[in-house]
Amino acid sequence: MLNDFKFTSAKTPTGILHELDTAGKILRAANSELEVLNYTIQIFEKLGFERIRIWMLDGEKKEFRGGKCNYVDDEKFRKIRGPLSFKKDSPYQTHALSKKEPFINRKNLLLKKFFKDYKTKVTIEFPLVSGKQTIGSIGVDNEISKTQLDLKKIEPNIIPFVNHVALVLSRVKAEEKIREANRNLKKRISEATTELQFKNIELEKLANFDDLSGLPNRRYFERRLADEFKKTGSRKSLSLAMMDIDFLKHLNDTRGHAAGDRLIVKIGEILKNDRRIDFAARFAGDEFIFFLLGKSNLDRNRILKNVLRKIKKATGQSVSIGCVSAASLGIQSTIDMVRLADDALYHAKHTGRNRFVCADEEHEKIVSLAERRFDLQEIEQQGTFAADYIRQLKAINKISESLRRSRSEKVTLQKVVRNFHDALDFKRAGAYIEDENSKAITLAASSGFDKKLVDKIVVAKKYPRLNAWLKKVMYSRKAQKFENKSVPPVLRKLFGMSRVLAVPLIGRTLVMGVIFAEYESNRVIHKSDLDFFLTIGDQIETGLVKLRALNEARQFNKKLRREVSTATQKLKKYTDSLEKEIQSNISLRNKEQRTHFELISALVTSLEEKDIYTRGHSVRVASYAVKLGRQCDMEEARLRNLRYAGLLHDVGKVAIDQTILHKQTALTEGETRELEKHPVIGEKIVSGLKFLESAAQTIRHHHEKWDGTGYPDSLKRKDIELEARILTIADSYDAMVTRRSYGKKMTREEAIRELKLGSGKQFDPKLVRLFIQLLRRGKIRAPQKKSTKKSKR
Repeated sequence: MLNDFKFTSAKTPTGILHELDTAGKILRAANSELEVLNYTIQIFEKLGFERIRIWMLDGEKKEFRGGKCNYVDDEKFRKIRGPLSFKKDSPYQTHALSKKEPFINRKNLLLKKFFKDYKTKVTIEFPLVSGKQTIGSIGVDNEISKTQLDLKKIEPNIIPFVNHVALVLSRVKAEEKIREANRNLKKRISEATTELQFKNIELEKLANFDDLSGLPNRRYFERRLADEFKKTGSRKSLSLAMMDIDFLKHLNDTRGHAAGDRLIVKIGEILKNDRRIDFAARFAGDEFIFFLLGKSNLDRNRILKNVLRKIKKATGQSVSIGCVSAASLGIQSTIDMVRLADDALYHAKHTGRNRFVCADEEHEKIVSLAERRFDLQEIEQQGTFAADYIRQLKAINKISESLRRSRSEKVTLQKVVRNFHDALDFKRAGAYIEDENSKAITLAASSGFDKKLVDKIVVAKKYPRLNAWLKKVMYSRKAQKFENKSVPPVLRKLFGMSRVLAVPLIGRTLVMGVIFAEYESNRVIHKSDLDFFLTIGDQIETGLVKLRALNEARQFNKKLRREVSTATQKLKKYTDSLEKEIQSNISLRNKEQRTHFELISALVTSLEEKDIYTRGHSVRVASYAVKLGRQCDMEEARLRNLRYAGLLHDVGKVAIDQTILHKQTALTEGETRELEKHPVIGEKIVSGLKFLESAAQTIRHHHEKWDGTGYPDSLKRKDIELEARILTIADSYDAMVTRRSYGKKMTREEAIRELKLGSGKQFDPKLVRLFIQLLRRGKIRAPQKKSTKKSKR
């Protein structure tokens, strides 16, 4: 068809219409935008244009793109894109899009931007307008032949073709949108259909399956069972089993419902995975149900036994199973099968649990649902007994509270009798108590009796028969009931009683009294009730004995407090006199200590007179030693002995030759041995004084060294007593920081350095650290040099 299209230069209307018709047929045959663009390029080549470019505009995205070009590769041309607001480089916005009419482009800035070798100066642009929307433009030029194009001459003949192209392009784009919309619609319909199928599957699962166990539910199982029941024919091969978890309630109560749920899930998995079970479901609560097809009775029993073993091994919990065959007698429907399987399950649970029972094998032994009513009645009766037991326990609790809280025996008995009367539903009640000393029996408390009657019969001794009956009940040590003719005449005459309960208040050895009560004619008191009332009597007697003991203890405490008060006053007088004696002793001790200090001072003075370089040395050493001793948490008595030892540690030097003490050069070996005798001499001097006995050892050892190289006994480490180790450090430090005949005095830091060097050799390392801490904190200070003025001659 395209070969038939020929452009004539004739300007006749007939020729133009023929060409338009041919071009329209060609374009309308296209099914896509690309085909329309290909045909348009070929038509415009037939119309005599050498270079043709078709640009497509997207108003929604506000961009242009390359559509088709007859002199550039299609793939490369379609990659050309740009915004509509291309400013000066975009003639499409200023002319083709705004005016919607052909125009001459003389600058060609856009073409030069995308085609670097573009040299044509003049091109003609034809906008493609569909309705009010510009969908693109066609640009043409004759760069090859360099023939100038005249817009006025070619416009009338070319515009109809351009409009045809715009119309077809608009249609094709609309059809493509429709096809795209259809594809999207089909896709959404497909997705919705798939989702609906999944939803239907989920709904079917929710309707037919149990959420917890994952097994089918009861409704679904009943449908399947009914279908199989119809298919079976003679029904010999269909067996139904109902299973119940043993003691699931106890499991839920002790370990929580979560543990029970996990057990149900586990059992569901076991039934689901057992291939020999044809269909299993969760029937209700802790019950499961399943059926077997094509199994003989022997195979069925093996399968059920295996199910019991699997569940016990996997969960540690037992189950009971009841089963029935469809061929059993009396089965006409699936309802009969379920009922008979339930009866078999009930029989299995009540004959030991953790077993299975088949209804067709033990039909005679199985208890039917109707017969279970007797069991239910028995259970209800047991519940009534339990309720009575609870009421009795409450009564015991009230009586116990009365016995525990009250302090007065009379008040306590009144509360006990009232609780006995009210809590146990008696018409009247009273308590006769026997006096321990006089053995007289009196009415101690009552409830429900007329006050005048009570006042009349308080003392039982006035009524010998009543007194005899009370003693008989007391020493029988049994709770007794008296009804109608068996009621003693004295009770009928005095109290008007026709039904009486008498309870002795007895303990292991003591019989205290009797509680008696009248009850209604319609009330039955069993033998077990008598045992219960006897227990109450025992409890009341025990409580009263404890109360009496408590009251006796209170009385004893009062008496004891009086005696303690008297003894305290006597003790105070004795304490005052003793305190005076102590003060006198303290005064004497102070005098004695002053005497001791005077004696010590005399010894120190005699020493300092002989050795002028050691004046004040003993006092300072004693002070340093006591401060270090306090740092070691020594007791005051030891600190006092340490002070004595510090003051007298060099007292032995009084026996040393004065020339040796004052020698300013090194001592000879003989002089050294002579000097080393002073600790032993000092010990001998002070050991004769009793109050210095403890200080004597310290004086002897104050020149011993930590490493054992000291004298006189070469002791080492902790064999040297603590006081001597302390004294060694105090003596050495004072010797370092004071001037002596044999050397210069050191500064405090030099002395500290020397102490550190001697740590572990001469001195105890721990004590050195403590002594240096005292020095650093200023607790121990070196002696200050006193300023003296020269006297005038």
